Amino acid sequence: MKRLFGLLILVIALFSLCSCATSVAISYIAPSEIDMGHYRNIAVASTVPYIGFNNPPAYIRSIDPGPYNLVYSSYSPRLRDQVASYATERFLQTLSSSGYFTIKGPSFTDAVLDASAVGVDASKIFKDNGIDAVIIPKIETMGVDEYIYSRIKERIVTDKDGNSRKVYDRIYYYQVNLSLTFSYTIIDTQTEKVVAKRSFYVEDSDNITLDNLYFSPNDPYWDFCSMLRSIQNDILKQLVPTRMSLSVDLMNNKPKDKSVEVFYDYAKDGNLKASSEGFWDNWKKTGHLPSGYNAALLTGAQGDIDQALKLIDEVCTSTGSGDAYRLQSNLLFAQKSNSESKKQIEGLNEKQDAYESSIYDSVRY
Repeated sequence: MKRLFGLLILVIALFSLCSCATSVAISYIAPSEIDMGHYRNIAVASTVPYIGFNNPPAYIRSIDPGPYNLVYSSYSPRLRDQVASYATERFLQTLSSSGYFTIKGPSFTDAVLDASAVGVDASKIFKDNGIDAVIIPKIETMGVDEYIYSRIKERIVTDKDGNSRKVYDRIYYYQVNLSLTFSYTIIDTQTEKVVAKRSFYVEDSDNITLDNLYFSPNDPYWDFCSMLRSIQNDILKQLVPTRMSLSVDLMNNKPKDKSVEVFYDYAKDGNLKASSEGFWDNWKKTGHLPSGYNAALLTGAQGDIDQALKLIDEVCTSTGSGDAYRLQSNLLFAQKSNSESKKQIEGLNEKQDAYESSIYDSVRY
């Protein structure tokens, strides 16, 4: 676990070396919203499909009479299962790509949960397989509201004699409004209680001008797939400590000190170590505020937040600069985030209290 955290810090330190010329990135690891430190070995169930869509309409409703009264609906009852299947695929990919969890997939998890419905002790099977928590994703709601309507549009036409007149055309449109609520529930296999539940509500819509009597609407499955993809980064931040960065500008060389201009060039070229050392040497000799400030900032940008704080503390005490205190605050934030993330990654925090009793089937059905 310690090695993993060290690698994450190394990666973000290297990332900061690629920062733009006049600013550098103070990189840190943001702790996840849900502390999964005690739940690194997980079993993920198949996404529970939405219970609706049993009898979708055969035709899209038409608000105005016209040639589009008998356009077939864009979806069938199988849409709910298709969307649930894709949700499972994306959710697993998100968790797997993080490298944070050891995962048992739906083929194992579903079989155990199905067996629990007929009296098998699911908790024992999960514990025997080293599973810390079960995660059950679910499509709570799905909506497809599609209809055809028309509007009258005015245009001016001119005949061959140069006479103009108004013409009114009835233009038909297809409108579809989509919505989806995706949730996941985390259950502690030791206590069989819910550790956390999160949900996401997503909307999308489309409007198409109809100019073909043989119009056929697009399959909303692809829109639902896009909607599910849009929430994956948020899911990742909820469950996994995530690399983040604060972009901070170097302090301008005011009051002017020509001897440090070369250190600004070093920073622009990505040579942060030489730049920070040069600035700090000048600070020690002259008390030049920008030199002290930039030395601390560049040290933090190299990943050594603790040392950066030592440097900026000296600058703050000596100068009382508001800019220096703001940098100190940013560095303290990064230090605290790294510390909290380290505890999560190494499983050092106490387990979160489960907030309610849970029977697995109460989540799945």
